[in-house]
Amino acid sequence: MIKLNFDLLLSILFFILFIPLFIFVIFWLNIYASIVIGTLMMYFLIQYILKGKYTEFIELKYENFILLLVINGYIIYCCGIGGFTEQKFDLNLRSNLVWSHLILHDWPVVINHNFSIYDHFSYYLGYFLPISLFVKSFGLINSISFFEFFWVLLILQTTTLILFAKERLSFKLYLILLPNGLFWLIDQFLLNNSVPIRFFSFFTNLAHGPQQVLCSLILIIFFQQMKKNKDYTWMFFICALSFFWSPFVTFGIGIIYVLPVLSKIKILSFLNLFSVSIGLVMILYYSNKNLNYHFSILSNPASFHRYFLFWLIDLVLLPLVFWKSFVGDSKKQFIYIIGVLALISLINFGKYNDLMTKSAVPILLIYYLNIVKQIPSNKIVLFSLIIFLFSLSSLKLSLNYQFRRIDNYKIIESFKDKTFSDLVNDPVINSQYYSNKNSLYNRYLSRK
Repeated sequence: MIKLNFDLLLSILFFILFIPLFIFVIFWLNIYASIVIGTLMMYFLIQYILKGKYTEFIELKYENFILLLVINGYIIYCCGIGGFTEQKFDLNLRSNLVWSHLILHDWPVVINHNFSIYDHFSYYLGYFLPISLFVKSFGLINSISFFEFFWVLLILQTTTLILFAKERLSFKLYLILLPNGLFWLIDQFLLNNSVPIRFFSFFTNLAHGPQQVLCSLILIIFFQQMKKNKDYTWMFFICALSFFWSPFVTFGIGIIYVLPVLSKIKILSFLNLFSVSIGLVMILYYSNKNLNYHFSILSNPASFHRYFLFWLIDLVLLPLVFWKSFVGDSKKQFIYIIGVLALISLINFGKYNDLMTKSAVPILLIYYLNIVKQIPSNKIVLFSLIIFLFSLSSLKLSLNYQFRRIDNYKIIESFKDKTFSDLVNDPVINSQYYSNKNSLYNRYLSRK
């Protein structure tokens, strides 16, 4: 039997959220902002670590720990993280482009072209900075794939351990991670359609943008614990840290966990005011790009029948099956989550419908967490279903792709010449990855 200190696990997850933003503050902000914000961040990090009692332990069998490790490693392997199998979606292009900027150039990454109003590299760097700093510092650029794989494995293993033992989900937790919407299975495998409202499976989400899924899992762990203890002291600060990983995921979590208890939070505390200040810095950093955000109801009205499919299967039929299992406050929260999912599936906001595609990731995970808790732990049925979903999801990912090892360094190296010549002149790339040199952030907060 393995005994793990629960507060220590929470401190590890807190540090994982903390360290990317701290690196950003030290290397990206001007010296004055860096000293002030960095010092206060270190102070609150120490405060968080010291507040833990470190007396509560979670237990699980050695074989379960190993099995979790194997399953999580397999998930990461299938998604192409680490380059052991074919990389897909944004992981292949966008993530490698970000790695190339961070690893091959000085920080903060700035492009000096007189003919372009865009010069500061600006992206959601929470996922990328720790590994980038590590490989740059120790000259391990050729090993970036290896370290990325274990960075993701560390986060996934820590969060699933807590869900497995602390939340008492056992292997039922993988029923949360795999479908992320039962309609997805029908839509993808029977109707053979791409999904316009883009509620992806957990596999596809991880292969598309790891920072969205990993950040969601960490936040769910923290906020579930806060909800149980009715202690919301660190809620704003954790949101500020996660905002650097993914603003839209933080928004989705905020709707479910923060908004209902907002009246119980002491807004004017020094910690919360500092957290809001960090959030404003991040908003300035992200908002100085010409992203051409737009708003509409339904991203594709012609495919309304597929929105209806999601509402019918996931938000009506599935809740009816488990309706009697929910009582009291759990039923109220469940209804609230259903309402949020129904509403957010209609709203199209962002360059690529970012509000729905990214904010829905944590909301769906929370939704299925509520449902899976009600499922009886029949081991034979459970393992059969998990194996089926694993096979289906991994087969879909590998379909039409030849599994082969990718040398990530060669991919990164191939972007080196294009990054500052061909790509800088592309208005689409400019709007996604570079910020306006005359923005408030670049004039008053940036180091360069």
